[in-house]
Amino acid sequence: MPLTQYTETNAPLPVVIIGKRVEIGSAVAEGLLPDIETIHFIQSLEAACAELPHIFAGHAPPEVSLPNNVGTHKYERQSRAVIIGRAFLVEEVEEMRASCAGIAKEPVAWLLNDPSVGPPPLPVDGALPGPEYALKAAVLAREVLAQWLGGDASDGGKVKDQVLFY
Repeated sequence: MPLTQYTETNAPLPVVIIGKRVEIGSAVAEGLLPDIETIHFIQSLEAACAELPHIFAGHAPPEVSLPNNVGTHKYERQSRAVIIGRAFLVEEVEEMRASCAGIAKEPVAWLLNDPSVGPPPLPVDGALPGPEYALKAAVLAREVLAQWLGGDASDGGKVKDQVLFY
């Protein structure tokens, strides 16, 4: 089911991805297409706290700590979700949220890996995880976003700003 059914314009849902590795972030962004558009990729807690307030205000960050080619860099539509990789802790996500509290005009879903589920096995030789790792993250994120966009039945179907695990 395409996520564009939940948006007013049938445009792709704009999201930010936060992760340590550009290669993995790029593969996740690709796996989210066509109905989820990655607009920006961030690689550290410090960068997230500095860049997210600008992104949620609808502007490009004045400085990007680690420039990369992941994302469209189209900031005119507010990011509706932040998809965060395994390298970040729940406490760090709360710090990110606090850095941009009250700026977003629309609710934001903050997706992070379920801390009760262990990370997938990494290659013994220290290589990056294979493409299945990024594809699985994209599929799980898509499922959680579809549920979130469907609204909270206990609150009349409203979409809320919240942290969700995938």
